[in-house]
Amino acid sequence: GKGDLVGLDIEMAHLLARDLGVQLAFVPVMRDRMTEQVNAGYCDIVMSGTVVTPERAQVVTFSAPYTDATLAFVVPDHRLEDFSSRDAIRRLKAPRIGVLNVPYYVDKVHRFLPQATIVQLNSITEFFEGKGEALDAFLYSAEAGSAWSLLYPAYTVAIPQPGVLKGPVAYPLPRGDRE
Repeated sequence: GKGDLVGLDIEMAHLLARDLGVQLAFVPVMRDRMTEQVNAGYCDIVMSGTVVTPERAQVVTFSAPYTDATLAFVVPDHRLEDFSSRDAIRRLKAPRIGVLNVPYYVDKVHRFLPQATIVQLNSITEFFEGKGEALDAFLYSAEAGSAWSLLYPAYTVAIPQPGVLKGPVAYPLPRGDRE
């Protein structure tokens, strides 16, 4: 409410700065330019949990993972059963799936659901606000999606069963920076 930055990643940034004995400065980083900005020295570390993908690991160094993100779909409550199992999802004729504008996820959804129309979005808020698109679901992490469902109670999180997919979450650092 005061406009202060808060949350796990913010607390982690404060702890890291304290442990290193340095002054902390937050700078805005654009998600679609994150790797470019950290590698160019615009910032020393991106303190926003980022799922480690093979493509990202080729262009930045990652900290040790500190959690896993569970791949899930954020859906309207009445669509929960349609997205709760892999078989049910595959039976959908032509679902419209929102996906963050991250090539790795776009490719994964396209391979898993070739019959789907994939709509690339820049944020989950675009999904909730509609942006002129009627979407059946939004691919996101179950952990973050659950938090968003508190703000948008007509939505819930569906974790397709069986074979729950998880990805490590870490902080991006400049390429080659192991320190």
